[in-house]
Amino acid sequence: MLKVRIEMVAAPDRTARPQSTTRELRDVAVGYALLNAALWTRGWIQAACGLATAVWVFACTAQSPRSARDLGTARAGFRQSFWIVFAAMAIGTIALLLAEQAGTLHGLHGTDIPLWHAGLYALWAMLQEFLLQSFIFVRFQTAFGSPRAILCTACLFSAAHLPNLVLMAATFAMGLSFTYLFWRYRNIYTLGTAHALLGLSLAVSLPNAITHYMHVGAAFWT
Repeated sequence: MLKVRIEMVAAPDRTARPQSTTRELRDVAVGYALLNAALWTRGWIQAACGLATAVWVFACTAQSPRSARDLGTARAGFRQSFWIVFAAMAIGTIALLLAEQAGTLHGLHGTDIPLWHAGLYALWAMLQEFLLQSFIFVRFQTAFGSPRAILCTACLFSAAHLPNLVLMAATFAMGLSFTYLFWRYRNIYTLGTAHALLGLSLAVSLPNAITHYMHVGAAFWT
């Protein structure tokens, strides 16, 4: 009787895991498809796809049983991971100094006020980290386990920067390191800040002819 009872209790766990994994991968697949649709379209279609991406990510996150700590949006890990910001500042400073010596240092591309432009990019960097870590990685972690989840997350991050090969290489390296750091510290605020610092440093250090003005997707050819 005891043996039969154990089997009856254990059976639902074996069937629940594949269903959970399927749902996690579906959430990522739909969100990533919508994001790429926004990157590879223009005008009102791009705006609609961007809005659809935000709605999908918000809805999936709201329905998820994960806590703020699981998503990396709590205060936990902030102090322990703040060294990442200092590391990004050091790397960015070195990049700026080298660019100045090489004569490639230049201002941010665009007609916006530089401070406003930098602020918008910093906000976008934070949103990217939320999408990358709090939405994609946590689901890959459930589906594949941490090591493979880190690699898969970095691959998706890099692929989202097609066809800009320079940014694809940079974001693959950043994706690996930042996702590992998120797995270790579980905080997107320090990662988002570091992301912004490194991205802005890259944008003004390398010639626009190499970075293609940091454009990806359909904007790469404009």
